[in-house]
Amino acid sequence: MISNLSSARVTIFFSCYDIPKNMQYNIDDIETLIANKLSEAITQFEEKEIKLIDIGVFPWHQSIEISLLFSDEIADVEDIASWEHYDFSKMSEGHWNEALTLADEMYHIWEKDCNIPPVLNDFATAVNSEKVIRVLKQLKLSDDFSIQILNPDKPSEGNYIKELAL
Repeated sequence: MISNLSSARVTIFFSCYDIPKNMQYNIDDIETLIANKLSEAITQFEEKEIKLIDIGVFPWHQSIEISLLFSDEIADVEDIASWEHYDFSKMSEGHWNEALTLADEMYHIWEKDCNIPPVLNDFATAVNSEKVIRVLKQLKLSDDFSIQILNPDKPSEGNYIKELAL
């Protein structure tokens, strides 16, 4: 029998921004989530040059996937699932729990009329925020670097990030 259990307070330090306890679906929280997840790549891949970042937004699965393609990687750019660091964020594997509430709320917003472009536009706006740009500038980016958000149902619509303010 265990008696006298005590609870410990654990503080986690995020390299850029603290995550609010209850992330909600709004552009500020999307910015924070993306900035924090990308900041993990700064130390994890400090010497690797990034060619492309794909942010996959799948409201119907309550999922957000950040994937990284490096310059030295031989992979089909259009076959994101074949990239070595496909789904770097690993939300479905429990490595991005901060995003779960936001992903759930994203689902409920999308569910109302099954219209994904407004959600993709919100993510594109968040990527162009000062928070995210500040993190991107700390990464080693190739000369032809790009970041994309595509409509999973209609990739022919093109990148929702029309211009990146780097």
